[in-house]
Amino acid sequence: MSRLRRALGDPAVLRGDDAGYTLLLGPSEIDAVAVLQMAENATGLRAAAHPEAALEVCEQGLRLFHGDVLPGAAEAQWADPYRVRVETARLQLIEERLAAKGDLGAAEELIAPLEELTLSHPLRERLWALLVIALYRSGRQGDALAACRRVRHLLADELGIHPGPELQRVEQQVLAQDRSLAPRPSPVATGPRRGNLSTPVTSLVGRHAQLAQVVHALAEHQVVTLTGPAGVGKTRLAVEVASRSGLPAGAWLARLETATDPASVWRSIGEALAVDAPTEAAVTERLKGVKLLLVLDNCEHVVVAVSATVNTLLASAPHVRVLATSQVPLRAASETIIDLEPLTLTDSISLFTDRAEAQRRDQPDDQDSRATIEALCRSLDGLPLAIELAAARTKVLPVRRPIRG
Repeated sequence: MSRLRRALGDPAVLRGDDAGYTLLLGPSEIDAVAVLQMAENATGLRAAAHPEAALEVCEQGLRLFHGDVLPGAAEAQWADPYRVRVETARLQLIEERLAAKGDLGAAEELIAPLEELTLSHPLRERLWALLVIALYRSGRQGDALAACRRVRHLLADELGIHPGPELQRVEQQVLAQDRSLAPRPSPVATGPRRGNLSTPVTSLVGRHAQLAQVVHALAEHQVVTLTGPAGVGKTRLAVEVASRSGLPAGAWLARLETATDPASVWRSIGEALAVDAPTEAAVTERLKGVKLLLVLDNCEHVVVAVSATVNTLLASAPHVRVLATSQVPLRAASETIIDLEPLTLTDSISLFTDRAEAQRRDQPDDQDSRATIEALCRSLDGLPLAIELAAARTKVLPVRRPIRG
């Protein structure tokens, strides 16, 4: 209980008495309650013709799920109603997310996930309706009608009923080639739909407070720059922030280490966005009206060019958010600067241990080894890059090795 209080950060949240312990939290602080409200909000936003806002709410809600609902309750019967309610909210968020993507122009990319979902939830008519619409908008009218027949037979065989009003209406729209089902333009015309980020292969260690700070700053400001010395972990934090972006057109990473002048900065951004013949005009035209996060990595050697580029870009594409990494500030308009400090000794040790264990599972855990790791992390000044490079060597070298100055 003492460790739990420290983890919660507020000892008063956990109250103990003769009956046991009580966690004092408001409804808004409980994920299971929050996702129920988010599901309703997403449905309301889509009904009010705000698909981008609905998509953002759905992304936020789905990020709160981590595996099974209430796994600690095991097979306890008391948990069943709560599991059903929260799982229903998760499915509602998934449906609204896919529907919002369809409203924003996606079609073909939705077919595969919808096919899987209709197999997992064959009696969920909303999923079938979304699948029929996605097939039709992808130019597969025959397949759309075939899907209508499949669900009609399924409902008749399983329940002895006809499709509901929504499915019947969608089928009639397909047969009549209703204009309301016509393919809609995508907010990002070319390239990957939701960004070009690769999935990080390692966990983020020791930066959770800064992660929350950057996410909050991006919600309030158009330009956020992460500054700090080389090797302090600016790029890793930026990628982690970008991977959590809920903006409709996703997050895009442009690496500027080879840029030398304004033209090459525009070219690097355009190439990251998969723009043909990437010039200033082509990139700004591509981003007009688009809501996305643009990550500009390694800006310190072309700060003046990047600053001018960002100012020009945001003047023509005000919905874009920019997250930059640089050893010095950009001095761009509306820029918010977050300076990254080296890791604390505790976080440095945690990072080294995590990466070393990934190299060799049989790492020794005794007093001598812990003292060696502490001394090593002190000598590396809390720089994540240096710590990770040192940890990588444990694959061939033991941890317990004399450290010479």
